[in-house]
Amino acid sequence: MQQMTTKGSRSLSVDLLKFALAFFVVAIHAHFLQDLDHSIGYILVNGIFRIAVPVFLIINGYYLFDILERGLFTPWLKRILLLYAFWMTAYLPLWAFDQNARAAVLVHRLIFGFHHLWYIAGMIGGGLCLYMISGVNSAVGTGIAIAAFSVGVMIQYIGAYDIFSPPADTFLSYNWSHRNFLLLAFPFMYAGMCIRKFNLANAISKRTTLLACAFGLIGLSIECTINLHFNVGTDGFDNLLLLALICPAIVLLALRSTRKYSGKSFSALSSGIYFTHPAVIYLLAPTLFSSVSLFLVTSAISVLAALLLTRINRQFPYLL
Repeated sequence: MQQMTTKGSRSLSVDLLKFALAFFVVAIHAHFLQDLDHSIGYILVNGIFRIAVPVFLIINGYYLFDILERGLFTPWLKRILLLYAFWMTAYLPLWAFDQNARAAVLVHRLIFGFHHLWYIAGMIGGGLCLYMISGVNSAVGTGIAIAAFSVGVMIQYIGAYDIFSPPADTFLSYNWSHRNFLLLAFPFMYAGMCIRKFNLANAISKRTTLLACAFGLIGLSIECTINLHFNVGTDGFDNLLLLALICPAIVLLALRSTRKYSGKSFSALSSGIYFTHPAVIYLLAPTLFSSVSLFLVTSAISVLAALLLTRINRQFPYLL
């Protein structure tokens, strides 16, 4: 989604980063390369591409800091709730009219979000968490965020490696048990808030940031290679440990650029691609047998849809 910034004050590097990472999300849902090379596809889809949403959340938290400082949290929350309501309504045929879904399942989807819309539900809850602890000492807040993230990682791994027997294992295997507002969205949004609050993009040297990116990428690759070896998380791996290193480092690197831009917002295009691509995949998947072709065609159509939504959003500013 677009952030509350004034005209001509958008960070070009941050918006370009969001635009690029939107295609990572498309690739995840298109199961990119997994039909051609399982190992490479796994490392990409359940590893490297998973940096996208945490980076989005860090950027959300970064901008939310100023919103909290200016006392504009309520307007921000109302806007995100409208955004969530609109897209949940847009995808209503795919989640509410499932004949096999019980009432409890429908309520669960409404609360946690359908498919990719978990991100918006997570951002709402994560934003509320930041609002509630905005007056808390930073050391305490950091401890809470680290603890929440660590619990999410543990739940993901315990469930993926079947440490316990059912029904505990069944519960811990549900993605919403760890991929939620408290254990994933809040920690990364808090990281973004700290980056803004303490001006870490300038406080931390470029060399250190680049090293963190490099070690984070290597570590993340090793982490998901180990998971591949044990053939776990084939349905998706969201709470990866090394995301905590590489994602903030990537955002810090993007923030080092002071170049601004105005005009067509890459942020809006990123949001448009993110929100529309599952519908495109739903329509195309039965006819496109290659994950590469599905990714490419979905990306192209989603960009066109995003361009259209960007125009419509000028009149109805709750779409992106």
